[in-house]
Amino acid sequence: MSASTVNEIFLYEVQVRTSYEDVRAFNKWLKEQRAMLKSAYENDSEYAELQEKAKEIKRQQAAVKERIERDSSVGLIKAKIKDLKEELKDAKDCLNRNLQANMLQTKSSHIEIDGELYKVIPSYKLAKNE
Repeated sequence: MSASTVNEIFLYEVQVRTSYEDVRAFNKWLKEQRAMLKSAYENDSEYAELQEKAKEIKRQQAAVKERIERDSSVGLIKAKIKDLKEELKDAKDCLNRNLQANMLQTKSSHIEIDGELYKVIPSYKLAKNE
């Protein structure tokens, strides 16, 4: 590996670390701001009263929803929706794998489908090793 390649890799690692620290800092600030906002809401008596009313309405709504869902036809619809969501997730995963393979094979970030030109956008996430 040449010195310039090693230097380039080092610079990328520094950029990743810097970006990671920025994300952590923004998450921390966001958490603090949300806590302050929540506290402001909780300290207002009118808001607290309306929250209690809203909770009671939600309880009533949940009871009605449960009664409706006891109907077998509604239960079948819910099961079908759950199945379709899982199939959609699987289809998206398959599309993602196929796009990745196509991109690696063709070295192109574009693909034509049904006469439309699409740009393939790779997505990356950072996860801790377990």
